[in-house]
Amino acid sequence: MSEQRTSDVVSQNREYWETLAPHRLGEPVQFFLDRGSALTPDEITAVGDVHGRRVLQLACSMGDEALTFAQRGAEVTAVGIAAAHLATGRAKAEALGLDVTFVEQDMMKLDAQITGFDVVYISWGGLCWAPSITDWARLVAG
Repeated sequence: MSEQRTSDVVSQNREYWETLAPHRLGEPVQFFLDRGSALTPDEITAVGDVHGRRVLQLACSMGDEALTFAQRGAEVTAVGIAAAHLATGRAKAEALGLDVTFVEQDMMKLDAQITGFDVVYISWGGLCWAPSITDWARLVAG
């Protein structure tokens, strides 16, 4: 996909999520206080124990999975492109007393300092937004 086309897809995606953000707040804080998990049992099994590990969540939306990783003891960075969703995630993290770093960025053009993670997580609903799966996989592997 051309760089211009990729840029257009990302811009359209950002606009879509910003428009949706006021109507899509994810799980309430109480869900997490009650030890709810935004990760499925299969995801938890696949990832294993994350206590003390560095976890990167890409296409995080409002970061419910990032909050779950943080509750499980991980050091978490969550990347998303919609500022409104990231603000929701930050507010939830603050209310829960969790330290999650939320970064507004295109997951296809990560800053060089976003590196060195033990686990890179993207949900089934996030991967479909990668304009090129091959390019995305190369970026994450690097």
